[in-house]
Amino acid sequence: MLIKQRDSTLKNSIDISVIIPVYDDKRIINCLNALCAQKFKGIFEIIVVENDKTQKILKLIKNYKITYLCCHKKGSYFTRNMGINHAKGKIIVFTDADCIANKDWLKKIWQTFQNPEINIIAGKILNKIGNAKIQKYQREFLITQGLQYLTPISPLPYMPTANIAYRNHILKELKGFDTQFKSGGDVDISWRAQYSGYKLTFLTDAIIQHEGRTSFFKYFRQFYNYGIGHVLLFKKHKKINGKKFVFNPYPFKGLIRALSLGIIKGLFHLCYKRDVYYIKSCYLDTLEHSALLLSALIGSLRYKVLYI
Repeated sequence: MLIKQRDSTLKNSIDISVIIPVYDDKRIINCLNALCAQKFKGIFEIIVVENDKTQKILKLIKNYKITYLCCHKKGSYFTRNMGINHAKGKIIVFTDADCIANKDWLKKIWQTFQNPEINIIAGKILNKIGNAKIQKYQREFLITQGLQYLTPISPLPYMPTANIAYRNHILKELKGFDTQFKSGGDVDISWRAQYSGYKLTFLTDAIIQHEGRTSFFKYFRQFYNYGIGHVLLFKKHKKINGKKFVFNPYPFKGLIRALSLGIIKGLFHLCYKRDVYYIKSCYLDTLEHSALLLSALIGSLRYKVLYI
């Protein structure tokens, strides 16, 4: 059952709090519609935190059964922390405004948390939404996101905040997200939780459908921001991983592969088989890996560490 926090008779028995940060993104309507259609039989609340003092989104969602908050500090991790501070649920679940949850999403998460040894659950993310050309490319090459790793920095897994759930007390214990991150705060909090002894469990049937970036520039910027976050992660966790510098071969190998074998294979398939699959793959690889390389250089200068 979906409630608002002001339903005082039930607010102390909320099972799940769903936190959604949003900034000028009308796709939140689809996100909320999917949450309102959940098959979950327990009591849950939806907390929408708008990161815009003009409150554009409030006008769109005012008729939904939600708790609305407005965060004036710029950054998604400020908004998520505000949501955490207001959450009453035993379990806190995060998703994004451009995501659509399967109908049994919360049900699957709640059932798994009935095991007292489960502390953090990461669900599956599918890139299935959107009709822009770049989104169609992403559906072909970035189908599923499971547990992810930044092995040059840490052997521990992490999961994006598009589909992850924590027991409430863990987030309070960790004091929420580190707001110095623009990107990478989800990795940081996953690692800090695991350093504190909490295990990250991957749940394949807790599924979110995610809309990829809507333009090639936004796709490039996404990976650029990832790369800046990677450098800051290295600096913050330097004492734990014991490394004085990092050489990450992934973007170098990816760019070389895209600009050599990718182009050759792509042209061959285009000319002889009329198949553009490898050309599209080459284009996405070039955007991704060049963004990661550029951000590694700029991040190293910004944070005064050597991460290449």
